Amino acid sequence: MQAKGGVDLKDEYLSNATMDVRALPLGPLLGKYLPEQRQDLQGLLEIHGALNVPLKELARLEGHAEIPTFNLRYKDIQIANDRPLRMRYSNGTVTVEEARIKGTGSELSVQGIIPVHSSAALNVSANGTIDLGLLQMIAPHPHASGQVQIDVKASGNPSRPMTEDQIRIVNTSLSAESLPVALSGINAEMAVSGNRIDLRELKGTVGGGTISSHGSFIYGPQPNFDLKLEAKAVRIHQTGIRATMDGKLQLSGSPQKSLLSGKVLVDRLSFQEGFDLSTFLGQFSGEPTVSTQSTFQNNMQLNVTVQSTQDLNLASSQLSIEGSADLHVTGTAGHPVILGRAILTGGEVFFSNKRFEIQSGTIAFANPVRTEPVVNLFVNTTVQQYKITMNFVGPLDRLKTNYTSDPSLPPLDIINLLAFGKTTADSASNTSTPASLGAESALARGVAGQIGKGVQNMTGISQLTIDPMAGNTQNPGAQVSIQQRVTGSVLLTFSTDVTSTQSQTVQLQYQPKRQVTISVLRDQFGGYGFDVRLHKVF
Repeated sequence: MQAKGGVDLKDEYLSNATMDVRALPLGPLLGKYLPEQRQDLQGLLEIHGALNVPLKELARLEGHAEIPTFNLRYKDIQIANDRPLRMRYSNGTVTVEEARIKGTGSELSVQGIIPVHSSAALNVSANGTIDLGLLQMIAPHPHASGQVQIDVKASGNPSRPMTEDQIRIVNTSLSAESLPVALSGINAEMAVSGNRIDLRELKGTVGGGTISSHGSFIYGPQPNFDLKLEAKAVRIHQTGIRATMDGKLQLSGSPQKSLLSGKVLVDRLSFQEGFDLSTFLGQFSGEPTVSTQSTFQNNMQLNVTVQSTQDLNLASSQLSIEGSADLHVTGTAGHPVILGRAILTGGEVFFSNKRFEIQSGTIAFANPVRTEPVVNLFVNTTVQQYKITMNFVGPLDRLKTNYTSDPSLPPLDIINLLAFGKTTADSASNTSTPASLGAESALARGVAGQIGKGVQNMTGISQLTIDPMAGNTQNPGAQVSIQQRVTGSVLLTFSTDVTSTQSQTVQLQYQPKRQVTISVLRDQFGGYGFDVRLHKVF
């Protein structure tokens, strides 16, 4: 870089200065300010400029600048000027000679006259095509493709220019890890008139579905916007759950105060692979975390209704849920709050080596300050000849549990049945078991439980039970049981005594409706049984 200048110390104090920058490396310079330092970013910049001004009459300032070399390259993407960019300033007006920039899938031409301190008319134009793949130069994570076609002309009074602008987005795709959906095939057309941008039409594919949008933006000292969006069969994924939904939304207001309103209909819900129920529920328990959202999100009020179009059926290897939902999202985009109710009509959960069937329940969201689900859920399971029902009531972080059984047992006996498979009376009467054998049995069950849990997580088995002391004290035999949820309505159970190949049972259970259960059983003797049960409440 070289600069020099001089001042006449008489008359009008005529001053002049020149500056020359040759072969400035842009890669290291820009890498300091990009979100992620780009070691592969390369480029050169060359600038020449001159300035002349009488210090007693600054309005007579004149100058010119020229950029003969400008280029950037990142991997196989590049952009450069194909002719020098020249600008002149004289009589309060900036004149830009035609400058063209070409690059990977891009070509842009800019020229015009811009009055700064004069009454001259504005006359600026820009037209060409910009490839969105160039975004990879400044943002490493989004994957973008497609083109933006620009044809912009402005003339007349600089404060209220007359514009004839057309901006088209052609076959654009965008995806990133931070986005819940991927956008593809986006086409849009925008018209600019003064300080108003009209989005005439936007259509594309999002998450396997389609979206369309239209609206307007007003920019300037008092910006505002009014956008309408319609989505059909769009799939999104968030926190281990996939959803397919339709919706009509409207966003209106300004950056300082806006409102997102509308209605979303959820058609299907499903669990993603590796869904963790404890992680999912952990979002709704405890104190709310401090927001790190943007000011725009915190200023955006929400008024969105979310409903299920039919009874939903979610199923994973560990959990299945049947039910419906009618929810209302309020608060802000930075602090959303869910109100409403979800109704559970059936399903099951595998927990602590047992299968629990969901009989009925509700999840109510009534706290207007933060999302706080309040549960009232009935589940049952069978241990030995006892049918045990548990009722969970209250917020997730303060749940209370009520126990009942048929035949009737006191709560302490029910808890013992669930934990150890025996009532307190059975445990007390079993005095023939040596203390050392009881300790070994407890230790073996603990180790087996850890092994079983690890195998479950690795293989995706719904439930794996290993009981090293399943037999009596004279002839103990390790028992292995596997339960696998094949589909939402088909459950396979396999049980064997590892000390005998003759002691194996297989059961296939099919539940086409909540009230109907069909079972096929092959017992340890090679016999088959067929069972149909119809449950009716009078």
